[in-house]
This record gives sequence, structure tokens and C-alpha cells, in this order.
Amino acid sequence: MSEVEIESLKAQLVSQPENALTLYQIGMLLAFQKNYIDALSYLEHAVTLEPNNPLFHNNFGNALKCSQQFERAEQHYSKALDLNPNYPQAHNNLGVLYYFQGKLLEAKKQFEQALRYFPTYGDAHFNLANTLAQINQLPYAVIHYKQCLTTQPNHLQAIHNLGVSLTALGCFEEAEPYLLQAITHDELNIEAHYHLGLIYASTNRLAQAIEHYRLVTTQRPDHANAWHNLATLLLHQNQREAAQAAYQQAFTLDPNNITAKHMLDALVGNTAPEGAPREYVRALFDQYAPSYDDQVTHQLHYQVPHHLRTLVGKHAKNLTGLWKVADLGCGTGLCAPYFRDLSERLIGVDVSPKMLDMASRRGGYDSLIVEDALHYLNTNYQHDLIIAADVFVYFGELSSFFQSTQKSLKPGGYFTFSIETLDPLNDSKDYQLHQTGRYAHHPDYITQICQTQSWQCIAIESLTLRTQSDQPVLGLVYLLRKIT
Repeated sequence: MSEVEIESLKAQLVSQPENALTLYQIGMLLAFQKNYIDALSYLEHAVTLEPNNPLFHNNFGNALKCSQQFERAEQHYSKALDLNPNYPQAHNNLGVLYYFQGKLLEAKKQFEQALRYFPTYGDAHFNLANTLAQINQLPYAVIHYKQCLTTQPNHLQAIHNLGVSLTALGCFEEAEPYLLQAITHDELNIEAHYHLGLIYASTNRLAQAIEHYRLVTTQRPDHANAWHNLATLLLHQNQREAAQAAYQQAFTLDPNNITAKHMLDALVGNTAPEGAPREYVRALFDQYAPSYDDQVTHQLHYQVPHHLRTLVGKHAKNLTGLWKVADLGCGTGLCAPYFRDLSERLIGVDVSPKMLDMASRRGGYDSLIVEDALHYLNTNYQHDLIIAADVFVYFGELSSFFQSTQKSLKPGGYFTFSIETLDPLNDSKDYQLHQTGRYAHHPDYITQICQTQSWQCIAIESLTLRTQSDQPVLGLVYLLRKIT
């Protein structure tokens, strides 16, 4: 039909070759056919004949943008806005141009201007939401994706992007139906499947998460993150060979993935003395922060904070006044309720910002610090008590940690911590990286460090630290005192 229209309009030009409207209409039809070379000729002629027509400048700008002539496109969008500052479509189009040039703040300003003059402009809401997501203002992006969907409820990209944004914000229950709607319209929407995998993994629906990650890796074998997350879930289900193969795929695709490298080392028995990479620990706990408390308390039956507090209560001899206490690797703050009563100042330290967000919600700390435990110890002093609950499972060699702890304590200060234990009868190593990705230590190794560094060992108790795959994980809790 457009070809007939074009020929009819061209016939009109024979008698009226300078008819700007006819030239414009032909140019728009050619642009619709993606014949931008010919379209530009007609649209430029129309603009030359009517230089004060903002509509002509705006759509000439669109054709220039589509033909990669960005500088000229910007000039004509700007001219349209000079002629009509209240022109929402021109503001939106100029914003899109800026967005694809990476000028995100300029793009944001243009989309906001478009919405000022046309508050229900769905495309401008969508484009502003995309821009806000790019500059890490996800809560505001969510608002504008929703505004887009109020006027364009079948906007599939807005549905998809809203689901992804809500997932990134940890709003899993709200995100899930949007992502399911996205894959209803496109069964091979890989990123929607990937984010559903994130949701199901974070809400402990592991079989569903694995199903979605497998679909992603089948359709997109180069999706390194999906391979990595699939490997982690397979390991949780004790499918160690499959987990190792998936970690290998993740590491092959992304040789900078130190988490995959750490887990491959664990699965093949390579023990690094420096312990787990900080980035691995941070990523691990950022991922599990929303479901961490439920997993460790109800599924893993984790009781270390209670046992450490009991040890301190029974054996610390100078429990007078209130103490300055540092809780290293504090996570979501499970130690806070147990140690708040003896703390004048209770400081939580962790490498995972998302875990500290959860600790802040729990309350009990006077300050929360995103920092590596060793760096904190080497720069903060005069503590009465330092706690390291379930921290040494991410360290191999411990002597330097103990030295830094001594430096950070007052004379006579206490250090209480837990370790997973190697079998004293069957294993002579000081420490070993297990296939879980966690380190276990030999009790004799701790004794040796205490003797070398002149720690006074006040108390040791053995206990089941937690369960792993329904099996007890045995360990020890210690209370040491810095000898004055």
C-alpha cells in the first residue's frame, strides 16, 4: 500500500514540485520502509522549504539518527525545540539520541522534560526508566516502568525490564509475575529465564532455579553467569561432578571469575594458604543475604553465636563495666542479640554490603562497617572483645590474623571464635580447603599459634556447628585472652 501512496504523492509533485507537505509525506513513507537514503533527500527538501516547522525538523532528526548521522540529528531536534519548547516527542527523541551516545544525565533531563509536557507519555516513561536503571537509580526506574505499563500494558520490554529491576532490588515476589509474563510472550527470553533462576535460588526453590539456568546454558552456552550459578546450586545438591563441570565452563568463559576458580580448587583439593578471595566471600554473601537467616537458623541449625556468648559468660573473669566489641564477619547480625548486653560499643564488620543491610534492619550495632576483617584489625584498636563466628572457614593460614587480633585488643582483652575441625586422628595438615569451599583447621594448629604468640587459652568446647547436606559439621569454639 505504501508504494502506491508514494507513487501517488510523487505524481502530485510533478505539478507542485515545491509542496513541502507532499515532500514530507513521501520522506516519512520511505523512512517507514527503512529507505533512509531517499527519505533524507525528501525530508531535507521539506525542511528547506518550511524551516520553521518543528514537526519537519523532529522527523528529519529521526531519519538522520537512523542513518547514524547523530550530530546532524541533534541539530534538528534542537531546532524543533527552539521552535516549540513544549514539544514532548522532540524532547524524547533527543533523549534517546543522548542515551545511545552514553550521555545519560543529558538523556534523563530530556525525558523528564517530555513528561513535564505530556505526563502520560508511555515511551518517555520507558526511556526514562532505562536511563535511571543505567545510573543505578533502580527504585525510580521501577516507578517509571510501572507508569509506562499504565498506558501501554502490553509493552513487553517494559514488562521484562521491570521484572529485572525488581529482582535486582530483591523484590522477588513482585518481580516473579513480570518475568513469567515476559517468557509467556517469548519462551526463549534468556535474560528473563536467568533472572527467574536468581529469584528461585534466592527463595530456596532450587529445582526450579536449576531448570531455568539449564535452559539458559542450553540456549546461550556462552552465558558465564548462568553456568556459575548453576554450578553453585548443583553443589548444594551434592552433584559434585556436574558442579565441577559447570564451574569449569564458567571459568573458561570468564578467566577473571575468581569465585569459580576458588570452587574448582576446592573440588579438586587445591588448598591456598591465603584463603578464599575477598571477592568470592563478598559475592557469596551478597547473593544469599535475603535468605541467609532462614537458611542458617532453620535449615542448617546454626548455633555458633549462642555458644560463643555462653563461653564468654562462663569463663571471662573481668566482666565488669561495658566493653568495646568488634564482631568480625558479622553477616546479618546474628551475634548482636547475644553480645549487646555486655557492649558499650558493638561494631559489626563485613565485606558484604547486602549482609550489613540485613544487620542494620535487625539492629543492635552502634556502627556497621563494610571492610575486610584483617584491614579493620590493623587500623582499629583498644577492643575488649573480638568475635569471629564462622569466619575462619574462609581463611587458610591464621597466624597473621591472630597477630592482627592481638594488636587490636587491649591488654587482657578476649578473642572468641569458631573453627571447623579436621579429624585430629586422620589428618595431619594444619588446614584443608573442603569441597564445600570452606576451610577446616586442625586443633593442634590453633594450639601452636597460641603458644607461639603467647595467647592464654581460657576455654575450648566441641560442638556441632551446623548441618551440611543433613550431616553434622563438627567444630570447636575458643575463648583466648591476650596476655598482658
